[in-house]
Amino acid sequence: MKDGNGLEISTNSPEAIEVINKFGKDLLSMSKGVSDIIGKADNYPENALIQSYCACVFLYGQTRETDAEAKKYLVRANSTLKHANPREKLFLSAAKSWSEGKIEEGTQKLEQLVNEWPRDLTSAKVLEFFYYMRGQQYSGPRFLKTMETIYEDNKDSGYFLSSLSFATELCGDYNKAGALAQRAVEIEEINPWAHHTISHVLLKKGDIEGGIRILEDYEHIWNESGQAINCHNNWHLALMYLENLEYENALSFLNDQILREKPYLVIQHLDSVSLLGRIEMAGYEIPVSMWKSISDIAIQNSSDCYVPYNSAHYIYALARAARNEELANSLFKIEESASKKTEHERDVWEKTGLPLLQACKSYAIENYSQSAQILEPVINNITTVGGSDAQVDLFRQTYLLSLIKSGEKKKAKIYLDEISTSVIATPLNDYWRSLI
Repeated sequence: MKDGNGLEISTNSPEAIEVINKFGKDLLSMSKGVSDIIGKADNYPENALIQSYCACVFLYGQTRETDAEAKKYLVRANSTLKHANPREKLFLSAAKSWSEGKIEEGTQKLEQLVNEWPRDLTSAKVLEFFYYMRGQQYSGPRFLKTMETIYEDNKDSGYFLSSLSFATELCGDYNKAGALAQRAVEIEEINPWAHHTISHVLLKKGDIEGGIRILEDYEHIWNESGQAINCHNNWHLALMYLENLEYENALSFLNDQILREKPYLVIQHLDSVSLLGRIEMAGYEIPVSMWKSISDIAIQNSSDCYVPYNSAHYIYALARAARNEELANSLFKIEESASKKTEHERDVWEKTGLPLLQACKSYAIENYSQSAQILEPVINNITTVGGSDAQVDLFRQTYLLSLIKSGEKKKAKIYLDEISTSVIATPLNDYWRSLI
């Protein structure tokens, strides 16, 4: 039988096809129903794709606990291989690589899959997250090449165009990225990932007033979408307010939107830490009590060694909250786990990830000269640690403020000129220039 995209599925069950189609639509639209497939898994124990998709739902969780749950479904999926077709086997293999922390290996497998089966937009969407784990800006050209390869087969899909638009933005073509995102929204109005591209584009262009106006028009859609994208798009809106130095408005998003839904996801931890850190770097004092509250939320995952981007936020939060014992313990466990990674991932951790964690610790405890010294040799490789261009801006800003606060104002001016992408100077940018 075939699914809604005309792809062969190893099943004779129309109900199984319906489950697969629904998961694909939920994942692409980033709806609240993505995890619904978990409740269907027991009904289709011999369907490799359904079991693999269930594993992915948990792998998106990015914690040791969710990884353990994912492996249960991967074991079940592996037992169904005799019923699976080549595409399903390749997807399962990529999911296994993911569960083992072999991100580069999994990326290559999914790239092969979407090249051979370009209509498999579910796999293309999962691949997009692999680029996140590798560093989306670092992977931007590779991401864009993959999306362009499957363009002709998917050019009428608003969900595909949202991914293409983001890949285009990551490569610095902001006008084209914005146009693609607008086209995506015209095709699929409920398209928070296209809104996400638009937020990136407007921030990079420095169109803050336009960004606030446009994103607020979309906010009602995010509130009805999945928890992760609702949090993250609202984080982007908070950053717009912060560019205007509207501190209280930016801070209001922490509890009103980013931490509104429970149980908390890793993305909520990361966006909370990032927002507080950026607000401080913009000249507003965050009370230690607030950092302690955030660290209470994040402490359960602080020693997980997933990607450096994640760990840097946890280390920063613990250091700002002066939780010295937990901080030392987390750093020790992360370093130990990083040493056991596969060669590609270990290389990223050793060259950039672990120094970044030490720099975040140094900055958080106000040892600015040390954080500047640690970051100087690694800052140009910061895109390899995971996250998008906007997300790793936190670390660029950390380096900038380290230079400023340690008296390296000449270096700070050169670096600020280097990272200022917009032709329109924002109040935040002007504030930093006033410190130099």
